[in-house]
Amino acid sequence: MREDDVEALASADSRARLSFWRLLRLYLDPFALFKNVNIGTPYAQTRALHYNQEHRGILITYARRWALIGLACMAALLKLSAMARGEPILLVPMLGLELGFTTAICAVLLSLAVYLVLGITERISSERPD
Repeated sequence: MREDDVEALASADSRARLSFWRLLRLYLDPFALFKNVNIGTPYAQTRALHYNQEHRGILITYARRWALIGLACMAALLKLSAMARGEPILLVPMLGLELGFTTAICAVLLSLAVYLVLGITERISSERPD
C-alpha cells in the first residue's frame, strides 16, 4: 500500500470502493493504516514517524478486536473439545481454532507493544531540542 493511500483510507468514500479482501485486511491488520518509516528522505521518515505517533490509538482498537477473536476461538474450542471425545475427526477444526487463538494472542501483544513504543518515542522526540 502506498503512503498516500494510508491517509486516503480515513475517508469513507475511499473505503467504499475497496474489494472485500482489502477491507478484510484493513479490519484485521493492525499496521495497514501506518506509514513506513524506513523509506524516503530523512524528512519524510520523520513525518511518517510523527504520523504513526499521532495515530497510535488505532492499535488499541485492533488489540480489542483481536482479543475478541481470541476469546471466540477459545469459547468454540471449549465447546468442540467436549464433542471431540466421541468424534476424533473434530480434532482438525480444533487445531484451526488453536491456531486462530494463538494468532489472536500474538496480534494483541504486538499491537500493544507497538502502541507503547510509539508512545515512548513520541515523548523522546518531543523532549529533544531541534
